Amino acid sequence: MLYFASAYLFDGDRGSVEQDYRLKSLARAILSGRGLYGGEKDEDISSEQASNVIRHWVFENILRNSPEKYIESKIKEDKSKSYTIEDIRGMLPMDKLPDIKGFRPVRLTAAERTELSKIWKKRMMEQMSFLAFSNAQVKKMPLNGYAFANLYAGARFLKETVGDNFTFDEAMLTGEEMWASAATEGISESEMRFYLAPALYSSATEKGNINQDANDLYI
Repeated sequence: MLYFASAYLFDGDRGSVEQDYRLKSLARAILSGRGLYGGEKDEDISSEQASNVIRHWVFENILRNSPEKYIESKIKEDKSKSYTIEDIRGMLPMDKLPDIKGFRPVRLTAAERTELSKIWKKRMMEQMSFLAFSNAQVKKMPLNGYAFANLYAGARFLKETVGDNFTFDEAMLTGEEMWASAATEGISESEMRFYLAPALYSSATEKGNINQDANDLYI
């Protein structure tokens, strides 16, 4: 099913209108199969909602979880280690499908691996937008510190609002402003996605610098 979904979304050249139609059609099929709102033709969903549905479905089928929760589980397996962004790249590579329990790419044909890699990379870049940066400074950034918290929040927010047109410095500054605002004004449920991963990783290591911030924000 993942293979056909990826081919449906990515094969061939098509305009933005057709792409949006296919995105919503696939999301609607997923929702319909689960008996959820949005599965019927008269139940409207936005492009953003459609992307969220497909992203969740892809990760559920490959990781059996979200990337954030999957990484958290790996951190908890060895709390003595100081985890960095480079470790995330090792756990969940961007340029190929992850080889994990329950999902073995070796069992797929070369064509299937190529096709599935497209939808995997696309959804990973939406959810873990900070992985767009690969310089040494980023690779060595600890997952339980303020810098990662700023980068994660800022990169994901900018990815959703301006696409790929932002720099590392812009992501860091945006994230810093977001955390400062969250600490004083709180966050809404719809904003949780920008703050959850740093809080999870900080809590998982039990030695992070932002644990108190996470508690204050009820994450």
